[in-house]
Amino acid sequence: MSRLILIRHAQSVADSVIETMRRDPIYRTFQESLRDELLTETRRTMARELHFKYHLPCSINDAELVPESISQIKTLGRFLETVEVQPQKIWCSPLVRACATLQHLKVIYPILASGTVTFDNRLAERQRGDEAARFADIQIYLALNQSEFLRKMNCPPLGYAPPGGESLQDVQARSVLALQEILTELCYGDTLVVTHHSVICSLRSQLEQWPEDDFLRKLIGDKPPNCGVLVYNAVGGGVKLVHRSW
Repeated sequence: MSRLILIRHAQSVADSVIETMRRDPIYRTFQESLRDELLTETRRTMARELHFKYHLPCSINDAELVPESISQIKTLGRFLETVEVQPQKIWCSPLVRACATLQHLKVIYPILASGTVTFDNRLAERQRGDEAARFADIQIYLALNQSEFLRKMNCPPLGYAPPGGESLQDVQARSVLALQEILTELCYGDTLVVTHHSVICSLRSQLEQWPEDDFLRKLIGDKPPNCGVLVYNAVGGGVKLVHRSW
């Protein structure tokens, strides 16, 4: 039986900064302030402090893995070995953190070297544009850019795209196109996909046939950990979720 395995990349420099920020009481208060649609000076003050403390050392698109990520990849490799994954095809985001995850994973689980690899831009994380990509949270960027905050307020829930970036609708659209191609090859054997949170959420919404309103809720509240795994069995003309690691 062929399987589709979705994997989120290992922990990057950006993930480490974001993880530390989320433990900060100021960030939790900032998050609570988002319930109010008004952009208050208090929220702007918190945003300035958070950006000063947790600005990314590079664009989030270029973030490399941290040393701690190797233990995550080893755990992932042991799981793939346990369930005897033998991929005929591997699809991977071209971003640094996804490519590095796959590179290390091949060393830990050498059987992956036999799979044909395709690097596909449609599996990349949401592009935020040059300016917003330096912020650990796009909400901090919006709080410090009133014109963008107002523009987002006038967009549908998934329709806002920062300057030079993409909307979540854009990510969904390209992810679905990639998925259609991936599924046509699933009949040949196990298929591995190494990608990012928003893409995994987009793929899951199609594979698991979520109601339309579920996407944004699960994007926020059901984030896979680094090296989190989802396994789907090919069943008839579709797939069935049989394992998730979180």
